[in-house]
Amino acid sequence: MDPELPELYTDEDSGERAWVDSLRSSGFDVLTANQAGTTGLSDQDHLSFAARSQRAIISQNVGHFHALHTQLMSSGSEHWGIILIHQHDRLGPGEVARRLKVLASMFSRSELRNQLVYLGVAFASSD
Repeated sequence: MDPELPELYTDEDSGERAWVDSLRSSGFDVLTANQAGTTGLSDQDHLSFAARSQRAIISQNVGHFHALHTQLMSSGSEHWGIILIHQHDRLGPGEVARRLKVLASMFSRSELRNQLVYLGVAFASSD
C-alpha cells in the first residue's frame, strides 16, 4: 500500500467488490464494513468508526453524509475525510480509482481531514 494515499473505509453503500478490488489494485488500503464487522450500523456510527480508524469514508449515501459533515463541523468534531459519489454518476470501478488518485495528488492524507469531497462528474482532471 502507498503510504501517501488516504486509507479508506467503505460503508455498505460503497463496498461493491469491483470497486474495492480496483482501489486495492491501485494501491489504496481499503477496509469494508463487512470486513470490519460494522454492517448494519447507522451512517453516524460508520463515520465514527472511520474516524477512530483514521480512515476517510467513501459512500454513495450523499445526503446523509453531507448532513453529518455539516453537523460535525458545527460542533467542532472531526473526521478523516468524507468522499461521496452520486449514484446517478454511474462511475465504474476504474474511474473511481483514477479520480481518487487525482484527489490524493491534491490533498495529503492529513489535508483530507475534515474535508467533504464529491467524486462525481464535476470532479474530473483536466489531463
